[in-house]
Amino acid sequence: MSDYNFIDAEEFIDCFNRGSELLFSYSEKTYSVTRPKGKIMVMESNNYDSLICYETPQEALNYSIDGKHLGDILQDMEVLSRTL
Repeated sequence: MSDYNFIDAEEFIDCFNRGSELLFSYSEKTYSVTRPKGKIMVMESNNYDSLICYETPQEALNYSIDGKHLGDILQDMEVLSRTL
């Protein structure tokens, strides 16, 4: 596990409320969470069909990966990079 991994949903929400961006891997795939123009965009890398935009970090925790919500895999993902 990376030193950049999230402890819980509150930490994720706090980071994205401050404008963070994230690159992580889970289940042998890479994903990004970015924040252009105030929206939160979550997608599997190089798969624009997987892109979903959210208004808040709380909503982004509902992004589905392999039948699980992003909020449920925070401690299982491997954070590759994260702006703090």
